[in-house]
Amino acid sequence: MAARFRINNHPDRSLFSSAQSGGGSVSLPGPALLVSAHVSGSGVDDDLARHAASMTVALVDVIGGARNIWQVEERMTDTAQQVLRRLRRAFAGRAIRATSIRVQCPDEGVLEVSASVWDGKRYRALAVRWTRTLRGWTCNRLEMALETGAIQRAAA
Repeated sequence: MAARFRINNHPDRSLFSSAQSGGGSVSLPGPALLVSAHVSGSGVDDDLARHAASMTVALVDVIGGARNIWQVEERMTDTAQQVLRRLRRAFAGRAIRATSIRVQCPDEGVLEVSASVWDGKRYRALAVRWTRTLRGWTCNRLEMALETGAIQRAAA
């Protein structure tokens, strides 16, 4: 199923709010970013897909410097946080944004998100793995291609 989600990318506002009625739109405070999202696999409903997409956009905001890392770090493992910090340094001064997102559920309690990210010069691939833990959904794997053959990785 394919949907278009309107996702907040305002750095000073809450990441989530309840979905509005009608279609695949989630209304969040502040300016919104229209992201094309594709949902596949069993066990992924629209609300869960929006949640995963919103958290992934928040990670992209952190990488691009538009959002503070403290807003997402409690939802990440230590190794994923380290990679996020390295990516933020690598993209310092660039306004990057997610242009499309694909969410799939390969297993119960696991969401895999792939995103196409525009950095002003070229598109890059971002992969995020979210697992359900006692604290909620936690990013335990984060990968992004920086250059041909150079991928920043984190795995718990």
